[in-house]
Amino acid sequence: MGHLGSVARTRREYALTRSHLQRAPPVSRDLGDAPEMVESMLQLAQVEFLDGNALLARAIFSEALTACRGWGYRVGIPAALWGLASTETARGQPERAAMLHGTAAAWR
Repeated sequence: MGHLGSVARTRREYALTRSHLQRAPPVSRDLGDAPEMVESMLQLAQVEFLDGNALLARAIFSEALTACRGWGYRVGIPAALWGLASTETARGQPERAAMLHGTAAAWR
């Protein structure tokens, strides 16, 4: 499902992307597939951000960061932090965005 969402996202078909990506994390969680779960959440957050839903994107990026920590999936942490930084920029919080960008860069 996450891969189908990726294809739809490249076509900027955001409604279809959401449809696929919203179903992927619970299935991945049930299967114990942390990487797929987190990657699907990050992609969904990116779609929401690109579609102008910065607050929803922020919530999903935050949830993805929590999942990364909980599952020990360190690879997803920089992307979640970068996403949070982007949402803070959109919310007019440049200091917080800069801090998050710096933290994300330190993880890479």
